[in-house]
Amino acid sequence: MTKNNRTDHARNAQIFSDVLKGRAKLRRTVFYGELADILDLNPRNVGLDLHLIQENCMERGLPPLQVLCISRGQKCPGSGCYYSDPESANAMQQEVYDFDWSNIEFDFEKLTIPTTTV
Repeated sequence: MTKNNRTDHARNAQIFSDVLKGRAKLRRTVFYGELADILDLNPRNVGLDLHLIQENCMERGLPPLQVLCISRGQKCPGSGCYYSDPESANAMQQEVYDFDWSNIEFDFEKLTIPTTTV
């Protein structure tokens, strides 16, 4: 994918949110690289897509689903996540695991996409 526009990020966030909801049900994290491979992206380029998930969860009072995407080396989310330190990430991951995601749908087209990546 070469375009980097609103539609692409909204579509990516939709796909990633579905993957992350599945991981939450299994009580498992996913590495940035694994998530990026789904859409043939560079792992460094999924931050904005995950940011959309983070913002949607915050706006709706949902647990931070994006916290399940972690760095292979540090085993916690990257600095763009509000819960990037290991202790808070672990606590939020437990909250995500315990939440029932089965009836939660996301609509990323309605969110404002920032001009810089996180």
